Amino acid sequence: MTRAMDYAADSLLRLMRSRHRPIAGEIGPENVPIPAKQREVRFSDLENVARLQERGGLPKDNEEHWCRLWQQNPAMSVAKSQLSMGWVLETAQGIVGYQGSIPLLYQFGGRTLVAAVGTSLVIEPAYRARCIGLMASFYRQRGVDLFLMTFAMPSVVELSKALHAKALNQHCYDKKLFWVLDAHQFFAKALAAKFAFGSGMVAVGSFLGSSVLRADTLRRGPRGHLTNKFGVTKIEVTDIGDEFQALWQRKLTEVPRLMADRSPASLRWHFTIPGSSSTATVLCCRRFERLVG
Repeated sequence: MTRAMDYAADSLLRLMRSRHRPIAGEIGPENVPIPAKQREVRFSDLENVARLQERGGLPKDNEEHWCRLWQQNPAMSVAKSQLSMGWVLETAQGIVGYQGSIPLLYQFGGRTLVAAVGTSLVIEPAYRARCIGLMASFYRQRGVDLFLMTFAMPSVVELSKALHAKALNQHCYDKKLFWVLDAHQFFAKALAAKFAFGSGMVAVGSFLGSSVLRADTLRRGPRGHLTNKFGVTKIEVTDIGDEFQALWQRKLTEVPRLMADRSPASLRWHFTIPGSSSTATVLCCRRFERLVG
């Protein structure tokens, strides 16, 4: 952060404290924030950042996770300059703020773009006025073609807009969609939660709702004639290979659109998460032995 940003943030903190009138039993002057400086994240900050994340109610990072994000990441070898891991706000007593920055590869119109994705923004309450400085550094970093801020709280969204970030131009982006596999159970639970019906009314409603879904499926017609042409098999993430690259290259020749990189190296990196308790399974759809999805 520039000296001007430091000065502005400190001035804002002083103004807030000057207008605040203490009341009985309130935190005293000994808890007034001590001076803090902003700098780029170093790998040696891991332990202090993890403690800050824990205090802020976020999942704690570990060494394997940081190695995956900033050492094994395919985007690191594509970038023309050293990419930042993020920024911390630091006092003499330790780190009180953190904004991570994860590099990812995107494709658009035959070009490979390096994107930066904001992650794990967390800051001690006493230093919340300095949040804008952390975010400004994220949007100001060099060597990046595209900046993304996802899963952000409303306050972070407003700060991003203040820094001239634009919302995704897709009206239904945050609309949740459901794929109903068990219509009876779905309507039973949905009605019970929505209207607090008794068991009798829930049973009637779920029967009518599932009947509507079945009727709609029949109206759309059977799809059996398509299944003879397609076959679906399962493979492990480590088995993603050349045929995926061929499919990805065919996708890139279609109508230009912004797409996250789906090359085999990026897919294997993305779905191999150290220490994760879940297992990713890859479903391969082939038509006449050719991978199509």
